[in-house]
Formats: sequence, structure tokens, C-alpha cells
Amino acid sequence: ELDYEWRSSLAGGDTVQIAPDDAGWCVRCTYRIGVRAFRATNFSIVATTGAQPALLEDGVPRAASVAAGVYDYYRVLVEDVATDLHLVLTTIGGNADIFVSHLHERPNASHHEFASTALERDAVSVPHFHPAMVACTGGAERCTWYASVLGVNASTYTLSARLSIATSGLRVDAPAEAEGGVVFSNAVFGPPLPFDGESRPLALVEPADGCAELTGGGLTDKLALIDRGGCLFADKVRHAQAKGAAGVLVVNNLDGPPTRMGAINSTSAQDLHIPAVMLSKADGERLRGLLRAGTEVRLTLQQPGDRPLLLVGGMPQRASVEVSQMLYFQMHLGADAAEADVVFTVTADFGDPDIYVSTDGLPPTQSHYDAIASRFGADSLTIGARNEAHCV
Repeated sequence: ELDYEWRSSLAGGDTVQIAPDDAGWCVRCTYRIGVRAFRATNFSIVATTGAQPALLEDGVPRAASVAAGVYDYYRVLVEDVATDLHLVLTTIGGNADIFVSHLHERPNASHHEFASTALERDAVSVPHFHPAMVACTGGAERCTWYASVLGVNASTYTLSARLSIATSGLRVDAPAEAEGGVVFSNAVFGPPLPFDGESRPLALVEPADGCAELTGGGLTDKLALIDRGGCLFADKVRHAQAKGAAGVLVVNNLDGPPTRMGAINSTSAQDLHIPAVMLSKADGERLRGLLRAGTEVRLTLQQPGDRPLLLVGGMPQRASVEVSQMLYFQMHLGADAAEADVVFTVTADFGDPDIYVSTDGLPPTQSHYDAIASRFGADSLTIGARNEAHCV
């Protein structure tokens, strides 16, 4: 334990930087690294040189420090053309900015495509349909995005990358000419999507907006295609559920990407036990056209392959979420936490976020959770060691 040249032993993330003017710095040599656990831990480790930006792992925040006027450089690999990229810079101390590009390996304040220079929280999102993402992924098996963190003054921060594949989770299985993934946004109410979905037939409903009791044939084990508008999302799903539907696909009535569907509150949709998602107007019209032409359409709806952002004990993580939407995180507990209380705290700059926690392996929704904190303003949720929701 005492035989080393460099060491970092902070709580949470650690960084060791060996500069060329350091007495122990060497080239054409081997650095040997040891990671000692003061308690059971899961971790990732990365080594970089000035010649290669550090690789960001999807969903895992990287903690570091940067001096005033200095840049830290990172890269993110994108391997699917339908990937949405989200970068979040959380400044723990000081003030830092982020610059992002797929054209410049070392983006900076004057050479970048995206930037965020807020005082406290910086974030950059590049959706899969943005021209820059299309240019990066077009015709390439793998595209690389580069990010830099500039210390406006000496700063300690975490930087996280989240990759969300928009077509992961919903797939057209038949007819053959329509096979492929479909972009969707799931509802924050109802049950979570299953990990292994079944291929099911798609059916039209009457009335098309699902705002009254559905007439016509039953929907047993089928996915119901319903138009947006006219009534609450929960009412549409409730009417389809009453006819035996296995799930609901709501077609957006506005151009552009689908939006996430919410309920009035956590109790207004507790009777719903089938999943619901929204499709874009273009995809919905394409599927409706096939059905009206008498073509059988089958789809598989299941849990997307996104990795929730990892929470590291004691390390804050900045984020933002739109109204009625839900952003997912995960936290791993080791055996040493068996007798420890787990505390989740969310403090809003503005708005009113609530905390939902599940421990059954499925993401929480407004009606599927093991613990909740939903007071107005800041929320704190403590899961005691004796609580049924506590797990290790």
C-alpha cells in the first residue's frame, strides 16, 4: 500500500495526472496501476495520453479537474444512425464550459459545432435527425464525436455521455417491405415495457382518436393504433385496455418527432396495466395506410436498449427534463450497503420534479414504482435498510 509513486484517494471518482515535467514521468516504459477498494465497488478505469482524447463510456459520468484556461478533451463513439447524443457537464466547483464537434478532434471556443457556456449547468444534445448527426453517421459504421471542457476558472466537474437509440424497442416484423425499427416515445404512466416483447398484430380502432368506448371487433392481444387529440392520453389507453388490447400506439398529430405522454398525476392512471407509446405522424400514417390496404402488420414492442445514467454515491449530477417526461438513472449497491439507508435528493432550480424508484429491474413509471417522493419543490427520498424497497 505504501509502495507507489502517484496516488489519488478521493471519495468517488479519482484522477492521476502525470505531467512530462514530473520526476517519475517516462516513455518507452510500463506504468503499473493498482485499484484498491476501501469497500466493495464497481468501477471503470481509463488511461489516456495527450495524443488521444479520453473515451466517454455511455451512461458513466467521468470526474476530473481542469485548470483555468485549459481544455480537457474527450470522445464519444456512435455506432447507430438513429442515435441521440446527450452530453451533460456538472460543475462541482468553479466554472467550466463544453464545446462539441464531429469535425474537430480538439474543439474549442472558436472551432466547434455545439457549445454550452452556462454558469452552473452545461448540456449539449444532438438528436439523430440533426444534420450534423446525419453527416457524422451517414455511410459510416462508426462515427466519433469530440468534446472539450474549458476551465473558465479552476474547476472540478463530471462529464457524462448518454446514447439513446431512437429506434430501439419498437420494430415492424411484417410485412417484409416495412420491416425495421420505428422511432417512438414511451408514456410515463402505465407499466414499463417488457424486456422481451412478443410480435403482435396491429389494429385500427373506432373512433380513431379512442376518446369514447371502442366499437367493432375486440383487440385481444393486439396493439391498438390510435390518433392523438380529443381527450387525455390515459383515456385512450383505458378504452383500448377495456377491449383487451396488449398495448397502444398513439400517432402524433404534429409533424416532427413523437413526444412523451404523461398523466395528470401519479394516481390518475393507476388502473392502466398495458404499455403505451407515441409514434411520429409520418410513421403512424405509413402503418395506417398498410392496414387500410388490408395488409397484416405485426410489431414487437419492448424495453429500449438505452443505458440509464449511473449515479455515484455522493456525486451530484445535473440534468433537465421536460414537462410530463421522465429521465432515468441507476445506482448500484454493494453488499457493504446492506445496513445502510439510501437517500435520493432532487433540488430544482425551477419547476417541480418528483422521484420514482423501482428495484425490480424495470424502470419506474407514474404507476409502477417501489418508492416515491412527490412534494412540491425539492424532494428527498430515504429508503431505509429495513424497507421492502431496499436491495443490495
